[in-house]
Amino acid sequence: MIQSIDRLQPLGTSVSGAFCNPAQTVRSWYVVMPSKKLKRGKIAGVEMLGRRIALWRDTEGNTHAVDAACPHLGADLSLGKVVGDDLRCPFHHWRIGIDGRCVDAPCEKRTPNRSTRAYPIKESHGLIWLYNGPRPTFALPALPSAEEHNSYFRFLIKPLHLKCHPHLAIANGLDATHFDKLHGLSFSSDPIVERIDEYRMRVSFAGRPRSQWIRWVTQTGRNDVEAQFTSFGGSIAWLTFTSPLRFHAVFTARPDANGETDTQTILYLPRGLGVKALRCAATLLCVLHADRAILNSIQFKPGFVASDSAMSDFARQINAMEVE
Repeated sequence: MIQSIDRLQPLGTSVSGAFCNPAQTVRSWYVVMPSKKLKRGKIAGVEMLGRRIALWRDTEGNTHAVDAACPHLGADLSLGKVVGDDLRCPFHHWRIGIDGRCVDAPCEKRTPNRSTRAYPIKESHGLIWLYNGPRPTFALPALPSAEEHNSYFRFLIKPLHLKCHPHLAIANGLDATHFDKLHGLSFSSDPIVERIDEYRMRVSFAGRPRSQWIRWVTQTGRNDVEAQFTSFGGSIAWLTFTSPLRFHAVFTARPDANGETDTQTILYLPRGLGVKALRCAATLLCVLHADRAILNSIQFKPGFVASDSAMSDFARQINAMEVE
């Protein structure tokens, strides 16, 4: 049984709408690329969220993003040049500022009142993130304030593709019952599901692996595995293991043109623990491999039952978010 603690007013009962709907994209933070791939004074063109986006790093190293179609005739701004803080179109040299507005059109007596869409951008976890709305409605997750980045090794796992909608990839971590049935985790107590606010849900659980091999690898012969999985919007999740070893994993899910998922996983493993930390990371990756096999072949339909309360609440949370 799953204990449910709802800290907000009910979201209603409908599960139709944006949840697992490839025709709609909720406003959220989405990974664009690793930060190191965008050099100072350079431009990158990226196809994502059903549009082409031009990103550039200005001469001070700050990153900006706008829709790639120039507001003049639609030329691809990612083929242009960085001039100061601005992006210069390759076609007629119109300059686009960081807010998307045209700041100079050398062939015109007056600068036209034209603009293209600009996006909020943030760099965190070694990645460039884009918010597909005018202003972020929630913050990116970060390491707890008591913990410092220099206490961990950060690993960017090679991006993977899943043949399911991104919402399913995130909801999978809230589905506590599959930890038992698929992954062989015997719960020591009922998992607890909390809806923290309109953008975050959390499941907390503790248990012992039934597999002797996993018990040996994770050193949980006498101690429980204890963890918390928290979703942020419909595209991010943060997993914290507190026992037998404290470490973190960040999961991201971005929709592709077919409504499937491009993922990026980040691991934060504690420094100084060597083989023990690598053992836990290896176990986590084995668990993700088992999930991947299911998610790559699933033909999803919202046939939720009582034990799926966390997933159905997540679906309602998604449907309450703003969409594009």
